[in-house]
Amino acid sequence: MMLGAANPVGIGDTLNYIGNRVYGYSGVLDTDAGQEMLKFETGSELIVAIVQCFNTQNNSTIIDWEIFINSQQISGYSSEGRGSAEREHGTQVPIVIPPFTKVIVKGTSSSSINGAAIITGKIVG
Repeated sequence: MMLGAANPVGIGDTLNYIGNRVYGYSGVLDTDAGQEMLKFETGSELIVAIVQCFNTQNNSTIIDWEIFINSQQISGYSSEGRGSAEREHGTQVPIVIPPFTKVIVKGTSSSSINGAAIITGKIVG
């Protein structure tokens, strides 16, 4: 059974559903002007997930990451380029997403830098 919006291909700003699992892969995007990497609304399900964001380039430029639930910022952190722990794996931010919730993951940098965001999780209850 598929719930909410779905993009079976897997790359884009939406949340994808397979059974009771959810995932989203932003793909690599330029964060220069502040890029919404993931942007979706959930259905009637409760989701427990992990969000990971990282700089995909070989440089020391920092990308500032923000996670919003229903227009309220719930998390913010920074990541550097290749060679840093954040680049290699991305900082893991655990979140609980209530039913009927709008989620935005945004990356912003001071220059033209590529970044990516991933969310993986499970429908519970």
